[in-house]
Amino acid sequence: MKVLIVDDSPSMRKVLKREFNSETWEIVEARDGAEALVLYRQHLPDLITMDVDMPNLNGFEATARIRGVSLSDENYDDLKTPIVFITSNDTLLGRQKGFDSGATDFLTKPFIKGELANLVTHLTGKDAKPRFKGLTAVVADDDKTTRAILERMLSAEGIHCIMAVNGWEAYEIIKGEPENIDILLTDFLMPLMDGLELCHKVRELGMVRLPIICLSAVPERDYVVQMFKAGVNDYIVKPFTKEELFARCRVHLEARQFSKQLEDQVVELKKLNKIKDKMLAITSHDLRSPLSGIFKQKKPWIWNRFGLIGFWNKRLLRRNIWRNPKGSIWSLKILAKQMCTSTGILTA
Repeated sequence: MKVLIVDDSPSMRKVLKREFNSETWEIVEARDGAEALVLYRQHLPDLITMDVDMPNLNGFEATARIRGVSLSDENYDDLKTPIVFITSNDTLLGRQKGFDSGATDFLTKPFIKGELANLVTHLTGKDAKPRFKGLTAVVADDDKTTRAILERMLSAEGIHCIMAVNGWEAYEIIKGEPENIDILLTDFLMPLMDGLELCHKVRELGMVRLPIICLSAVPERDYVVQMFKAGVNDYIVKPFTKEELFARCRVHLEARQFSKQLEDQVVELKKLNKIKDKMLAITSHDLRSPLSGIFKQKKPWIWNRFGLIGFWNKRLLRRNIWRNPKGSIWSLKILAKQMCTSTGILTA
């Protein structure tokens, strides 16, 4: 596999090269966006890391042109080549501009060792599956840019997103299918119904376990306290990064996954219990006649031969057969134990 590293800093290119296993990756380096375009056509890499601020041609323009090359090249129809922006100037508007130009993901400088490698593994499809696949999030925000960014971030982790432009729309969505919603991300200031009222109404539905995270550009402590009183589980100040968002969301999503797994296990155990009861009922019905025939025998040797069960135990066995479905099984165990004891056969 080939990776194209685009950065005007030699030291940064050296750091990035350490993140790629030389046995797996063939590394191609470009010093700016213009050189990256040339090398892209020559090598058709499987992955691109892109700096933003570079001479001659910046990362946004280079990415847009690379995507344009893919569209115009009849022999190279793959528009899914991951392009990861690696920049220290990471803002919400910058991310939106990057996504609009064709970026796949962002990584903020400086990053810890192994962070890029983990992201690459995820983007190239070498991991088993998105970790939160099967979960559903409702995103309520009146800003189109914020909704688009959140949808990209969450969808990349396997989360199905339902978008709402205000609190009232989000409330109607949650009210209509409460059992299918796993997390709510809401803005604080919105038309028709703000985030505060939305939280109150969601909790009034009885959804006390639904994780709610508020995203707002209002950092004042009074607003934050009001949100927590309304039932918010966490609070993120805009602008935010993907890393910050998932650092806050992860604990709530993992808890939600665990809760759903427990619910599924309870349902499965109930099904198994019904099957067991049905099997015992059938077994009891089938054994009543033969066991009753044994008890009606008048010859005492039938009982004495296996150690004399005795009159009291014989009556106890007969009563257990008719008491409940487990009675017949219990009676058989008693008879088998007496037989094995008298004949010298040992059983577990």
